[in-house]
Amino acid sequence: MNFFGLGSSKAPPSEKRVQKPIQLLVIQADKYDWSEIFQGVEINGRTIKVVQRGWGDLLISSQNYGGNKLIVDCRAFTKPFVKNESSKRRLTIKPDFVLVRNEVRTPHGDFRNKLIGLMYANVPSINSLSSIYMFCDRPVVMAELNRLNAIHGDDFPIIKQEYYDCDRSMMYSYTFPCVAKVGYAHAGLGKMRIQNHHDFEDFRSVMALSKDYVTAEPFLK
Repeated sequence: MNFFGLGSSKAPPSEKRVQKPIQLLVIQADKYDWSEIFQGVEINGRTIKVVQRGWGDLLISSQNYGGNKLIVDCRAFTKPFVKNESSKRRLTIKPDFVLVRNEVRTPHGDFRNKLIGLMYANVPSINSLSSIYMFCDRPVVMAELNRLNAIHGDDFPIIKQEYYDCDRSMMYSYTFPCVAKVGYAHAGLGKMRIQNHHDFEDFRSVMALSKDYVTAEPFLK
């Protein structure tokens, strides 16, 4: 098994040594204890040492030369559901692999600079860090779906959607009711159902006070 993209080599029995554990950085601040989940798991004979933190608990630096490809400074993480000792103190690690479980960009915090640091170091991850970065903005994901639809046509159906870079370009031309989504927010935030053109014009006047982009698409029950 080569789950972490790490090469495996088997030394003769006389030369076998205890290998360093794989350092797995799990980025999740809510209720999961990943050290418990990975307890007893081995990859190519190596144990897994889990360090779990939220985005706000990390300081990230990287260099494209020398031995400090990626350095992550982790402050103490006092979540009661995480029981391993490494969570209770500040420590510095050089992770072999990253598992991202929390959103990078929300209305309450933007941690793209930290994600970019991980990307700079090319540390492996599931999903890929590039895909996680793309998901920071929904229209970027939709752009990829549009590309696939252009290739495959009706075999790859997509919802009909319009994109506006600012309020001045907002001229919705499809069916009502529609759903307008402001910026990158998720989980229902920044979203509004609009019944007709008059309501859309009211919504547009509000967006004149914002610098965010907007998408609009038919409301589906």
